Amino acid sequence: MAVAEWRDRAMSNPLRGRDGEVAALHGHLARLRTGTGTSWLIEGGAGLGKSRLLEQARSAARETGFAVGHGVAEPGDAAVELAVLMDALFGGPEPALERSALGNSHASREQRYWLLQDIQTLLEQSALRRPILICLDDLQWADGGTRAALRALPNRLASLPVGWVLAFRPVEAGSDLGRAVAELLRNGADQTVLGRLDQAAVAEMATDVLGAAPDDALLRMAEGVRGNPFFLMELLAGLRDEHLVSLDAGRAALTEARLPLRVREGMRRRLARMSPAARNAAAVVTSKKVMGWPALARSHSSSTAANSVSPMIAPATRTRSAKRTRWGEV
Repeated sequence: MAVAEWRDRAMSNPLRGRDGEVAALHGHLARLRTGTGTSWLIEGGAGLGKSRLLEQARSAARETGFAVGHGVAEPGDAAVELAVLMDALFGGPEPALERSALGNSHASREQRYWLLQDIQTLLEQSALRRPILICLDDLQWADGGTRAALRALPNRLASLPVGWVLAFRPVEAGSDLGRAVAELLRNGADQTVLGRLDQAAVAEMATDVLGAAPDDALLRMAEGVRGNPFFLMELLAGLRDEHLVSLDAGRAALTEARLPLRVREGMRRRLARMSPAARNAAAVVTSKKVMGWPALARSHSSSTAANSVSPMIAPATRTRSAKRTRWGEV
């Protein structure tokens, strides 16, 4: 399932297992309504729900009448100065700021200082009319200009109702983004590190997607994704769409214990994007987990590549021990 499709599916269901994060979000919005700036850093691995929280933030801010900007970094953005920030402030059908007010400035490295000054002025003027919430996602791929802006603008605008919600995967402390995060924290930013969903939230998500509470066998299969919301939604939607579950006495039960086709195809795509060395590392971890689920599936491999596919390995190893699992087809 594509990430955009997962977000659409997820947004149609309640946000499960994130009560503390939603409370923090509303706290930041309340602070903005008092006229004070705020910064909220959301850190978490792939699939843990950073983008869903940002969508929740944008929706709540729009309902309150805020101006809202949204930008998502892509791996190729690092070569384009201020790409993510400019897209957040001036892109979309309802831009947070008027692009024409910025003039014909170009975001070259030499002009960055003056461009940031102009952006700061526009944000100051706009914040006098209504609060602004700027949501930036996948900042681990952000360009140097955007990282420089994050070290400067939130602190300079702290006395005005300008809010920043910044999401990224775990970063090294000595990296450019790591230094920007450290500076934001020194200046008073709040940070949330997303964890995996607990068993109750997994069961609630299964009920939302399948239309009935899951039985024990289905819950055991769902446990294999280790509380990762993206992979859990992928697994549950696949089971439902491929008619691998049935409703019996008000419970959702497996009719066949195998991974849905969409899950197996997703694993193939992830493996295909890896370098040969990373693919070999993932294959080694995969073979070990298939041979011995209970201990190995709970361990954390040092390989990022292996971790990117291991949550989808787990359901196969779970169901293999109970019923027939077509792992050999993957």
